[in-house]
Amino acid sequence: MSIDRQLAYAALFGGARAPAPPATRVAIVTCMDSRIDPPVVFGLDPGDANIIRNAGGVIDDGVLRSLTISQHLLGTTGVLIVQHTGCGVLGLDDDALEARLVDHAGEAPAWRGRGFPELEASVREAVRAVRSYPFLLHTDNVRGAILDLESGGAVEVTVED
Repeated sequence: MSIDRQLAYAALFGGARAPAPPATRVAIVTCMDSRIDPPVVFGLDPGDANIIRNAGGVIDDGVLRSLTISQHLLGTTGVLIVQHTGCGVLGLDDDALEARLVDHAGEAPAWRGRGFPELEASVREAVRAVRSYPFLLHTDNVRGAILDLESGGAVEVTVED
């Protein structure tokens, strides 16, 4: 269990080594997939970037809230949205998931699974959603990419306004 690893880390911890505002002034939105280690994938050190993760790396209210706080309170000016090959949300049937949850809990959740049929289109939609969000200070440096979990490489997705 990871709590044991955390306790071992805490025993050696010498305090935060980096200031809270990210050194690169970038927030990265990506998937919660355990195969993605953002500091390794993007060559980051602690304190370099805000990392925001959820299932699919989709833009939802929680992500927009985090990006707004990241920009207004922590000084980030750029956003990188990264989705990936082999994602569990790719092709997810929201209605089937909802039916499963209703069977399990007797009611539907307030949220949707946010499945998407195609990676590039999903990344483009995510970039456009962030660029058009009125509470953000900086929407001119929002980029999207697809991470290939087979090769480890990423390809930028071009998004026209």
